[in-house]
Parts: sequence; structure tokens; C-alpha cells
Amino acid sequence: GGCVECTTEGVECPGMGEVVILPGYHSPLELSVFKCGNPEFCSGGPPGDTCNTGREGIACTRCIPGMTPVDGGSCALCESADVVPFVLIVCFVLVACFMFYWGIDRGGGSQPTHTMLLIGISAG
Repeated sequence: GGCVECTTEGVECPGMGEVVILPGYHSPLELSVFKCGNPEFCSGGPPGDTCNTGREGIACTRCIPGMTPVDGGSCALCESADVVPFVLIVCFVLVACFMFYWGIDRGGGSQPTHTMLLIGISAG
């Protein structure tokens, strides 16, 4: 029952049986210590509570489901703003298809119309 030297990398032992995992390292409750590939993912602290906010897994590599990475190594809840670019692209494609169909239908399909020209220019 004597003292044991604290020599594990990423671990600090202040005494009285207390173990602290240093920032940049991760440790589940079993006290295995992993060096984090990105030190911002691992905030340090008591074993089992060393991942930055919203992170999980060995070396805190994953965001908890329903969360997305943000600056500083943490993860935040997904917001509806994350889908705005997708919705805009879908709307643009639908409008372009409608204009294309309308241009063919109106022009009788035999001659290019101004609508077709505009679609061609905007498509690049």
C-alpha cells in the first residue's frame, strides 16, 4: 500500500490518490491515456471527463450525434442555418428546370429562346 510514482505521459498526480489528465490528452474512466491528434479536442481534467464540449470517443475525435464541429475544438448543436445552402441550391435547380421547360414549350422547341440563352450563360 505504498506510493506509486506517477510517470504516465499526459497525467499529473497532485497526491492523495488524485489523478488529473492534462490538456491535449484523453482518458476514459479505465485510466488508459491517449494523446489527442488535435489537442483542442481534449480539455483535460479528471479521468472520464477529458473531452471538449460535445465530443466523444477515443482521443475525443467525434462529435456527439446531432452536433457539428465549431472553432476551438468543441462541438455545438446543429442549427437550421446548416441546411440553408442546400435548400437554396435545390430551389435554384427547380427554377432553372422550370425556365428550361417553359423556354422550350414557348419557343416550339425549334429555335433557341432568350430564356435558354440566359440559362446557358448562368450555367457557365
